[in-house]
Amino acid sequence: MDLLALSFLAGALTILTPCVLPVLPIVIGSGAIEKSNKKIIAIILSLCISIIFISLLLKTGADTLGFSENFWKNFSATIILVFSFHFLFPQTWAKILHEIKKFLKKIIPTNKNQNKKINIFSLSKKNNLSSQIILGLSLGPIFSTCSPTYFIILATVLPESFYVGFINLLAFCLGVSLVMFLVAYASKGVFRKMINLSNPNGWFKKILGIIFVLVAIGIFSGYDKKIEAYLVGKGYLGATEFEIKVLKDIGM
Repeated sequence: MDLLALSFLAGALTILTPCVLPVLPIVIGSGAIEKSNKKIIAIILSLCISIIFISLLLKTGADTLGFSENFWKNFSATIILVFSFHFLFPQTWAKILHEIKKFLKKIIPTNKNQNKKINIFSLSKKNNLSSQIILGLSLGPIFSTCSPTYFIILATVLPESFYVGFINLLAFCLGVSLVMFLVAYASKGVFRKMINLSNPNGWFKKILGIIFVLVAIGIFSGYDKKIEAYLVGKGYLGATEFEIKVLKDIGM
């Protein structure tokens, strides 16, 4: 438990490192367009759950399901690319969803109590959080961190005690989630004062769609890691150096 406070701090500082670059614009952009804080929270908490799952699965005993780390990253990039169509081509996206719903109504069994078809993919409903949860979960495999504390948790703490390691990993993810939410919430306030984000054909959503495409291409090609490595080499914002200093001070 000695690392608990530092684990939380390390998660919070992750936003100041270049390693979070593929995830950050998606979180900021999604936060800006979501009117409901619940939807922002759904994205962030889903990201947190995904980080924990991927960390335990791929970093501590890796190929339980027979899939490589690249498979998960490419899978995430594909989901992000699909979401980009929602912003770039909203009318086409709406037609696709409509056709999916028609197909599902034919194949999903009737709910006897309500005497109507069950629709489990109602992603277009205003109060439905399905799309936000899917997006948040998809960000886990592409999330990376420069945090030495994170690597100590995985390499040292988890092998010695799963319980202690898991608690520290949870604290790290809570730090990430809290700061991500604050940034997303702030971006919503800033952008809504500047422009009207409710227009599905507005330029902001088009730009956001292009960002999604660029992030997906970067992940597919591996250029996201090259950019991260370059920025890390330049000592971007010095968050990692600060964390290393703290670790040395506590004797880690």
